[in-house]
Amino acid sequence: MTDTSASSDVSRAAEPQRLAIPVPARSGESWLPPDTGNDPFRLITDNQIDMICLYRTDGTIEYTNHSYARFFGHTPASLVGTYLVNLSPPEAQQSAEENLHQTVASFLKDSEKTTVEFELSDFEGNNAWIEWSNQPVFDDQGKLLFIVSVGRDVTARYTAQAQLLDMNQRLADSNRDLQDFAYVASHDLQEPLRKIIAFSGRLAQKAGPELGEKNLDYLDRIGGAAHRMQRLIEDLLEVSRVATKGSELVPTDLNVVLADVVSDLEVAIERANATVTIASDLPSVPADDVQMRQLFQNLIGNALKFRADGRPPQVSVTVKQLATDDLPATLRATNSRFVQLSVADNGIGFDEVYADKIFTVFQRLHGRDAYEGSGIGLSVCKRIIDRHQGLISAHSVEDQGATFNVILPLSDDK
Repeated sequence: MTDTSASSDVSRAAEPQRLAIPVPARSGESWLPPDTGNDPFRLITDNQIDMICLYRTDGTIEYTNHSYARFFGHTPASLVGTYLVNLSPPEAQQSAEENLHQTVASFLKDSEKTTVEFELSDFEGNNAWIEWSNQPVFDDQGKLLFIVSVGRDVTARYTAQAQLLDMNQRLADSNRDLQDFAYVASHDLQEPLRKIIAFSGRLAQKAGPELGEKNLDYLDRIGGAAHRMQRLIEDLLEVSRVATKGSELVPTDLNVVLADVVSDLEVAIERANATVTIASDLPSVPADDVQMRQLFQNLIGNALKFRADGRPPQVSVTVKQLATDDLPATLRATNSRFVQLSVADNGIGFDEVYADKIFTVFQRLHGRDAYEGSGIGLSVCKRIIDRHQGLISAHSVEDQGATFNVILPLSDDK
């Protein structure tokens, strides 16, 4: 119910979209035909769930359907001639009158339909969110005569939105608690592991000859297991830091980031006799500079690590801006522009059945003896991309290399 007040004899200078209707000569006379029970207009409107009200520019109700009248505890006939604002409770009548004036004033400037939403109380005191669509009615001289207001109860939508916000907040709180727990637990676990490593090393050094070869092997296994556990804890800390220790996202030049990453990997590149080619026209993206370096160092480092025997590694980083039709469905609803960076290699590849699984924490496709590492690098990459509101995916054929596609939103200024 959008309400306002102005003279019923108001005209517009601009050419409106007009609906020619018979105009009553007296304010108490209705332009509607008598209610005989067979009038098509009344039959249609009275069987609508939506609330319908036709009122004059001074706020006088000319017609309502049953849904509208029922909401306020009246019959349609009893509301004819009623001042629209009086249907609101006393404490809300000032706001209702302001809405009425604003609605009429807006239609004197613009004949376009308007839509507003606000909360109302029905005659029993129950609150409901109503979406009101307001349409002006002009005569053939451009004079504003009536406003047709159609109200739809959207309380269920508001309730669902509130529940969703509450669930999202609870999820965020739960994730934060889990991250804090992982960080604290990892730190607390470090100290006993350091003692296991230190005392097993001392025992082997001081009592080695007396322990014998078999017992020394046991100590060596204890030390090896403790070192692996320490590495896993450090990796778990690294995963938790993506969300808990990230810096603000600021415009970041990826040309600089990739140049620094290649410089940092210079020794590994030379040792592998690899060729790394970086596109020269990389964009600027809103990013955490440190995490972007970590992302591409992991991806290029993996390309060097998982190289094929007898085939010098060739790694390329290419870029293309994505059109809306090229975006995954999850990103099309946003108003952002996106860019895709692809890191491709000619290494050992993998079976694409594992394309999603490889981004799971501590997931390895190869034995510990074949390749070093704990299997958290790609999981960290995914968490970095999630934090940057992008997507990462992998495509590969065994023994024919792999391609990792990173989609990131572009900075607004580029």
